[in-house]
Amino acid sequence: MHSISHNIALMAELIQLAYYPDQGDRHLDLYYEGDEIRPETWDLKHEEHNKTQVLLGVSSLGRRAVVFPGTNELADWRTNLRVRPVEHVGLPGKWHEGFMTSAVDILDHVVLPFLSRTQGPILIGGHSLGGALAGCLSALLAVRSHGEHVSDVTTWAAPRFTTGPGSAFLEVYYGGRATRIFAGFDIVPHLVPAGILFLRYRHAFPLLYLGTGGKLSTAYTLRTRLRELVLALSTRGLQVIGHHLFAHYLTWTRTERRARHGS
Repeated sequence: MHSISHNIALMAELIQLAYYPDQGDRHLDLYYEGDEIRPETWDLKHEEHNKTQVLLGVSSLGRRAVVFPGTNELADWRTNLRVRPVEHVGLPGKWHEGFMTSAVDILDHVVLPFLSRTQGPILIGGHSLGGALAGCLSALLAVRSHGEHVSDVTTWAAPRFTTGPGSAFLEVYYGGRATRIFAGFDIVPHLVPAGILFLRYRHAFPLLYLGTGGKLSTAYTLRTRLRELVLALSTRGLQVIGHHLFAHYLTWTRTERRARHGS
């Protein structure tokens, strides 16, 4: 039986906070480690550069977090729609131009200064557009001598953002340190369509799939895809939209955590 890790559950809480920069910087008190409850306080700060938003955090246990929200304002659509595959120095394959350009920009102006003045393992994550940014950022850190400090990469409902060689590079480099999560009915992970026109984008990182009944799986079979297509076209079709909202993922995460730990 598959279950979420505590770091994945933590990332869910951080992503939820990343969506609300207008609430200011704050503290987050958590958490679990293994089967033992351990308090962990996070000092969090919202940053923005050229309309790309990121939440940075340092914890009382000596960990760091870099977290991206999904599409949160009109300017984000310019990033989403720049779908041309481009190369990047030091990385194999090609990358979604909008996602990679934003990742490079936020890395150089916000993330690297943050990493230079802090220490500890790095957790990276994001939802939707933010998941694609997290994937691109993790690739950049891998070739800029910071990748060995990354302990976890978690993407939630991320669209495809790299071609086959880039995906293979991330799979090999991060291995068991990375997870890709998406839920049934969520259409965004099926974007940008692979094999259409000049696009050859692929997903990166091992999959943890949340089925319509709340069951976790590492497989997303053709049978599952066909069943969900039928459901999506039925009277339950509105769930296509609802299942992409991060509130859906956060509710599931909290429910699963309570069921697992009785808290």
